[in-house]
Amino acid sequence: MGSRIVGAREASNASGYLSFYTSPDASGSVPLERMRIKSTGEIQARRPRSNTDGEVALSLQPTDSTINYGFRIDQTNNAFNLDRVDSALNLLNVTAAGNATFAGTGTFEGGGNTLTLKKGTGTAALAFVGTATDPQASALIEGVAGGGLKIYTSNGGTVGTPGWSPKLTIAAGGNATFTGTVKAATTFIADATDPGNPTPAEDNLRVSGYGIIGKRGAVYVTNAGTSSTDSVQIGIGGVHASNTKIHVNPSNSIFFTNIQAGADSTYDIGTSATRFANVYADTLYGDGSNLTGVTVSNADTVDNLHAASFLRSDADDTATGAVTFTGVTTIGPGTTGTPYDATTFLHVKGTTRSIVQQSSTADAYYMFGDAAANNVAWVGYNHSTNQLSLHTGGTTSIDGLSLIHISEPTRPY
Repeated sequence: MGSRIVGAREASNASGYLSFYTSPDASGSVPLERMRIKSTGEIQARRPRSNTDGEVALSLQPTDSTINYGFRIDQTNNAFNLDRVDSALNLLNVTAAGNATFAGTGTFEGGGNTLTLKKGTGTAALAFVGTATDPQASALIEGVAGGGLKIYTSNGGTVGTPGWSPKLTIAAGGNATFTGTVKAATTFIADATDPGNPTPAEDNLRVSGYGIIGKRGAVYVTNAGTSSTDSVQIGIGGVHASNTKIHVNPSNSIFFTNIQAGADSTYDIGTSATRFANVYADTLYGDGSNLTGVTVSNADTVDNLHAASFLRSDADDTATGAVTFTGVTTIGPGTTGTPYDATTFLHVKGTTRSIVQQSSTADAYYMFGDAAANNVAWVGYNHSTNQLSLHTGGTTSIDGLSLIHISEPTRPY
């Protein structure tokens, strides 16, 4: 029957509409309405719904190109579709509920290059999901009241039940909170100090321009390696490893600087319970009065003579052999002078008296002689009579005067 244009009244309204008809094929079938212009000015493209991409009801066809875009209503769910007709490709699907799905990458530009998301209630959010045949929820970006932003990931749910789990929250002031591990491909940089240099919260570790500070049972700086070349190093000045001051490896802690106490006679190295095994030093300063338990080769010798070979000057002691003094020997307090010169070998002196006493209560004899055994004089003390006797082999002189000549007595030896 070909094509026709029909004008008709709308119900009882004097206003009418204008319809355009075409035959569906060349066999002379009854023409079908393809377009209607209503009295209100609305223009309708009229075609049955279709689930086939490219079977559009209204299209745009340039006269200088074969490319052709059109609009289609989906028969299954009444979704609105934008198709490319010449290649039967669906480009955009908008459901009856308003959810939109793009076949390709979507680029949105608003005023001032800003895309604005508005939500009827609550904060606006942008979700990322899988393909149309596998609509698994993937991630969500949500605005936070007050100006923040929160990023979620899904626990494998669908769009309807995504199972969102928060991973990153950025507060309005710029503070970011991560719920998992944060990794950087190269470097973390803290280019400013903490305002006010605050103390960390419990179990927190803060890294800022001040340095590293923590608050927990222990704050560790650890190298997990165990090779002899693995180490932890602390340096001052320059780049890494250019001016190391403390070098800790699996076997040793090596210092490249002086070690000084913060106050005099206040701090210790080790304790009586946990002592260092050995100390190697060129010089030890101080009087050494607190050194105990020191074991050193020849520590109890002088000129390789053992301490047992010497007489004690600060306690009672006994000499088992002859003791010979080649110089002047002074016993007792006082000063030395005339007649005690270099030829004097024994000087017994006291403050008010000098006493030479025998250890027993028997008679005591004190003898004098030179190198010749016969030239002997002696002073004897008789215990029974309490008398003192002077005996010589010749003349006895007092102040150089010969007073008494006594024959040689019986010797007590």
